[in-house]
Amino acid sequence: EAIEGRVVICFEVDPSGAVRNPEFIELSDDIFRAASLDSLMSSSYQPWTDRGAAALRPACRSFVFSLEYAF
Repeated sequence: EAIEGRVVICFEVDPSGAVRNPEFIELSDDIFRAASLDSLMSSSYQPWTDRGAAALRPACRSFVFSLEYAF
C-alpha cells in the first residue's frame, strides 16, 4: 500500500532487562502495530541488580516506517 508512518511505544523495563506493559503513544496507521510491537517485545535491555533501585524503569521507543526508492 506504500504507506509511511511513525510509532511511539512507551513501556517499562524490569530488573532482568525484559520489556513490560507496552503502551502505544503514537500510531500513524494500525498497519504498523504488529511489526512495531513484535520488534519491541523481542528487544532486551541491560539488567540491573542495584539494591534499592526501582523494580521497573520507564522507557519509550520510536519506529519510523519509510519507503526508499531506488533509481
